Amino acid sequence: MSSTLEADIARLQATVSSLLSLISHCQASISILTAPAPSPTSTLQAPSAAITTTTATAPESTIPPLSLLHDTASLARAHTTKLALLLTQHSLSATAAATIKLLSTIQTSIVPPLLTSLELLHSHGHARVLLKMASVQVGQVLHGIAEMLAGPLKKTLQDAQANKGENRKVVKDTVTLPSTGKIWAACDALIGLQENGLVGVVSSKLKICQETISDATEELKKYIDKCTPSVNGTSSSSGDHASDGDDAEGEDDDFWDDEDDFPSTSLSSHIPKKKRARKPLPPHILMSMNASLKRLKTISIILQTIKNHRLAVPSTVPRPDPAHTVNPDKRISERLDGMATTAEEIVALVDDVVGGYYDLDGEDEEDSEEKGKEAQKELKPSATEQELIQKAIELVELGRLTWKGQEDEITRLFDACGKSLQK
Repeated sequence: MSSTLEADIARLQATVSSLLSLISHCQASISILTAPAPSPTSTLQAPSAAITTTTATAPESTIPPLSLLHDTASLARAHTTKLALLLTQHSLSATAAATIKLLSTIQTSIVPPLLTSLELLHSHGHARVLLKMASVQVGQVLHGIAEMLAGPLKKTLQDAQANKGENRKVVKDTVTLPSTGKIWAACDALIGLQENGLVGVVSSKLKICQETISDATEELKKYIDKCTPSVNGTSSSSGDHASDGDDAEGEDDDFWDDEDDFPSTSLSSHIPKKKRARKPLPPHILMSMNASLKRLKTISIILQTIKNHRLAVPSTVPRPDPAHTVNPDKRISERLDGMATTAEEIVALVDDVVGGYYDLDGEDEEDSEEKGKEAQKELKPSATEQELIQKAIELVELGRLTWKGQEDEITRLFDACGKSLQK
């Protein structure tokens, strides 16, 4: 091995170790930034200290954080693609110098700005939902780079030392391609954050929540139909096929229709061949289910109203978008952040509320009548549904005023929805 190649390999090893150490340091700082209920000391000092060790400038900028993320993500995408191509070469004698230069650029111009962007999102009063989403994607970029360094590149260095830098044994690389794909996807997501802005992010959260409610509503409607007693005293799901026995009752139940949906394992023997006949649910439970159904529809109206009248109409959308500024309007940023966070919480609660009904079973007629008389005296939602109602009311409060803090004609619709939820 020539002295030049030996020196290049030593420099490359040092560069890889340094970059891996920096990535590990940044990952720890990101964990501090995104920790739940962080203390002022840990959030404002620890990440800043981490940044000052990696870059000469303080985490102050005239560039909006998402713009910095956009530019850095574009650079990261290009440079990691070049790195992936270099890793496909089987001789360090031709690629060592280029790889060192590329890794040095990643170490100075990509990793520090990614962390700086997150710290700016945190310290300048941007919505926490932006920080969370950006942190996840930055973490993916860093993890993908670390995988490429700790896997294929280290293997290349080991083989180069064993084979004097030439004609190393070709081993199938199962890391570079997946890691590159992971980095590309994360970079595209970071670029998309800047393009969509905070309003776009919140709109997407509301859309996901509305779709979840729509699915839950449809499922609950079908379940109510199946569990509602018909005039002849049987479940409406059995219909005209009641005389056909259990097989007929299973025709409307897609869950057990096809054994091919299940893997061939020892557990397959426990799959019921015929669905047990379902007893009709008592009236007080059906009343509760229908009340829940009405509440879900009301929440869907609230979500749609926010999307249409607070986030979609150009004259009512907050301008400029808080995500496109260095120091956003804290009042608007916190309000949008609240919408996104509340929508996420509602998604989880809707699943719990609707899922709770599936655990109920029909009762004997005498028990049903006795319990029903007591329950119908005061029909109350479950504790989980009460929490869902509270979150929906919070969403009403977040949406009822214009971005200037004034009431308008849409305010009455929000107020009507709030009153309906409290009935």
